[in-house]
Amino acid sequence: MSRIKSAKKSPLEVYQTRLEEHLSIVSKAVDTMLTELPRAINYPELHSRMNFDLSMARSHLEQIENLVAQRGIAAPFSLETVSSVIDNVSSLLHGGETNDVLTNAMAAAGYKAHQIASFDALIALAAHLGFEADLKTLSSMREEEYSSARWLERNMGAIVKRYLTCQN
Repeated sequence: MSRIKSAKKSPLEVYQTRLEEHLSIVSKAVDTMLTELPRAINYPELHSRMNFDLSMARSHLEQIENLVAQRGIAAPFSLETVSSVIDNVSSLLHGGETNDVLTNAMAAAGYKAHQIASFDALIALAAHLGFEADLKTLSSMREEEYSSARWLERNMGAIVKRYLTCQN
């Protein structure tokens, strides 16, 4: 078997690529929330949390854009690969099920885990590179995302109950 060797990237190049990809992930999250928000209108707590998360994601977009700019990453970057990865994650999480609030809430839980893992990678890279200011920013955003994931986890039972009520 022949192996294809890829060009080795420096830690800085890996960090820059991960920042680019995370920016795309958060952009996709904002787009998804804007699409899903009207569907959650009959779920007051979920709707409120989605509005909160939308505001948080927009703030994260701005912060990640600032990190990208500080690192001198040329825009626009290749979003084709990132979009492909996001589409694959999304299709795995949705599993071809119908598009409803319950399915979307379950998919959001998986998507948040993906975002947290992305933050974990960025934090490890920033630490390796000695980017202390980036570490502070990334850690803060990761904690916010983690808090959002925990809210969804704690409230999934109530979302299911409300979903069943709305189905009758």
